[in-house]
Amino acid sequence: MSRAKALLGAFLLWTAIAVVSATQLYFAGLSWQQALSWTLPRWCSWGVVTPAIFWLDRRLARATTLPVRLGVHVPLGALWTCVTLAGMALGIFLFGHIADRIGRRPAFFGYMCGAAVIVLIYSRLTDPIHLLIVGAVMGFFVNGMLGGYGALISELFPTAARATAQNVLFNIGRGIGGFGPVVVGAIASAYSFETAIAGLAALYLIDILAMWFLIPERRGAELT
Repeated sequence: MSRAKALLGAFLLWTAIAVVSATQLYFAGLSWQQALSWTLPRWCSWGVVTPAIFWLDRRLARATTLPVRLGVHVPLGALWTCVTLAGMALGIFLFGHIADRIGRRPAFFGYMCGAAVIVLIYSRLTDPIHLLIVGAVMGFFVNGMLGGYGALISELFPTAARATAQNVLFNIGRGIGGFGPVVVGAIASAYSFETAIAGLAALYLIDILAMWFLIPERRGAELT
């Protein structure tokens, strides 16, 4: 297969996953044009990051990298990314329905517990096929919670501060989370990979406690 065909296939697959992700906005009441115009630009920007990661990985010392030890080459890594993102899209879609049916807090509690468990399980895997399958489940729980942030923040803040709260809280969290790979790598280098993953699982337990004590249930409450 030529490089041009491979790039075209990757682009079409990535776009298809973005369209699936946009369905959550469509079923929420937006038109397809609005849903796609809000979703596709973000997916395209994320799509640039993945090849950049592979490019950087190919220039690092490869004898000690985890993907090499597990036999995960670039095509399988790309497939893993697509499968994980498919799990994420499904998780986001279902999270909205679950949160509307049983409440925001129960939905978050369930996903957080699932994320804590699946991260620990994932850290123990070594077979590439198992990594692929469980990666989809991990994407479902770990990233599926994105489907509830918008509603949760909107219901907690009045109209005068709602847009500001959405942008400030979400993007500050995302900015701090951007240091995650550095912190995880530092902990893994100083201690072990298992210790770093256990720290990630502990963060979900902290999230559960924070939501339990600090975030009220606002499902069905009238916005002010």
